[in-house]
Amino acid sequence: MKPRIGFWVAVFLLSFCATAAGGTFSRATIARLAALPPAHALIVTGFPAGPSHSATVRFERAEIYAPGAHLYVIGANGKQEVPRSNLIFLRGYSDDGSVRVALSLNPDGSFNSGSGDGPDGSFVLGAAVTASGAVGLAAKSLESAIPAGTKLNFTCGNEFENLDARGLNKLLQHPATSN
Repeated sequence: MKPRIGFWVAVFLLSFCATAAGGTFSRATIARLAALPPAHALIVTGFPAGPSHSATVRFERAEIYAPGAHLYVIGANGKQEVPRSNLIFLRGYSDDGSVRVALSLNPDGSFNSGSGDGPDGSFVLGAAVTASGAVGLAAKSLESAIPAGTKLNFTCGNEFENLDARGLNKLLQHPATSN
């Protein structure tokens, strides 16, 4: 049974890595990332940084909630508190600033998701566990991970605002008045 599982893991990694840079990381390395305390860093060499690049990346834990923060959903039944995510969030950067990575791990330390930006542009990470328990990570271009025919449209809500510095200066000189 184990050889069959190993075979399918290898097939997955090969299919994902056909157009991606990848690396294999020991269980100990992944466990150290998962246990990384705030204000500490772990340097990982050979980390996938795009379809054709690997880099040395310095990871730090990213605290995504303010101390004491609460999350609420407001719906037809009123306001209800929802639990915080139990995922482990990490961010990493190469020393030269050419690579940025966002990584999330499950509470047990297993890979959840990851993405980043590197010399080849934006990328997503995929993972598979080898028979020895090591984690194989591979990066492929964001474009290759999006289903064919998908049209991406990003807006942030201020597309029609004049955010040009000259326009802001004019607004400061002639502030709007209200009645």
